[in-house]
Amino acid sequence: MGLLVITMGEPMRKIIFKGNLLTKYKGKKNIRLVLEKRLKSEENLWYWDNHYAIDEMARANRTKMSLAAGCTSAVSPMTNWDDNIEMAEQKIVTGHCKHTDAFNKKADAVLVSGGSDDVIWDILNGNKIQNFYMNLMYPNDKRYVTVDRHAISIVLGRTATKKENSLTDKQYEFFADCYREVAKDLQMIPNLVQSITWQTWRRIK
Repeated sequence: MGLLVITMGEPMRKIIFKGNLLTKYKGKKNIRLVLEKRLKSEENLWYWDNHYAIDEMARANRTKMSLAAGCTSAVSPMTNWDDNIEMAEQKIVTGHCKHTDAFNKKADAVLVSGGSDDVIWDILNGNKIQNFYMNLMYPNDKRYVTVDRHAISIVLGRTATKKENSLTDKQYEFFADCYREVAKDLQMIPNLVQSITWQTWRRIK
């Protein structure tokens, strides 16, 4: 079992997304437009900074970093970052946190998993949270891109609808590839392009 979903053959240049044509050219252009609006304060190493924050949290609670990162990723959906890491630590310390049963169960499974990346990847079982885990664990790895509702909106050039926030595996890879290709053009790491534009988008929208 491999951690990375690899697009075989030629990368997709366009898809029909929720009934509309979406081209790679347009998606990449929209990412660049948001990137051009970034503030100096948004040019931070978000995943690196929070890699160290999770490592510190894991050490403080005498657990493996992979378990702390996996638990954090499991309870990340529909949660802002400050609440996310607080809920993860609460889960590690007390066994409970304020989230839905489904995500609580994933966090429970992660915490008793032993901590290998392959096992945690399978437990998380969702493109966004799997990639989020890998970005937090290995921020220098160019393969993984966290595509959440803001990342989708950036590629579309407008706020995504609730329906558009749900991606198939193929659609996820298309959106992730948009970030990978922009990052390659700019000699950046994809998760850095994603995290900078994520911060900028939330400010301008």
